[in-house]
Amino acid sequence: MKNIFAVVLILTSLLINPGLLLAQESNNTNTATSSADIDSYALFWPLVPGKTMGDSMYSLKLFKEWIGDFFSFGDVKKAEYYTIISEKRALEIQKLYLENKDYLNGKKTLEQNTIYQKKAFDLIKKAEKDQQKVDSAKGRFATSLENQQKLFKLVQSKIPDDEKGEFNKAMENIKLYVTLLP
Repeated sequence: MKNIFAVVLILTSLLINPGLLLAQESNNTNTATSSADIDSYALFWPLVPGKTMGDSMYSLKLFKEWIGDFFSFGDVKKAEYYTIISEKRALEIQKLYLENKDYLNGKKTLEQNTIYQKKAFDLIKKAEKDQQKVDSAKGRFATSLENQQKLFKLVQSKIPDDEKGEFNKAMENIKLYVTLLP
């Protein structure tokens, strides 16, 4: 009886997860990653770019974000929300520039990213002035800026030279926010 149960259990697990049958050991011995290879999913987990400017459903995404903004109360919570939105825009920028090769919408999204970074920064400073607890939001914003800068350097390294100017401005803004943040 135990043998039958074990066989049924093994067969069930193989049927549920057929990838176990196909599992292979990787022959790739090079485990080091170059500095140019950045996993944006790991940097901004669990965020993904989703719909981007130019997609037919992008306006629905913006409406959803507006609803989230509407229901974020207080300067610190809004700053945290704007930090997340700026990260979403950074991921959209990567997708637009590197996958879609849509530089026009990429530039527009980069402008939106900069706007949300400024909103987050201004709200953190306002909350700090009002003597609210901002340490968590400030730390989250600083980490986000560092990760966005890494992503922008990667994107900038893979696009034509005539498209790089906007990224220089964006990275200068990030440096400014990082220096003014403490």
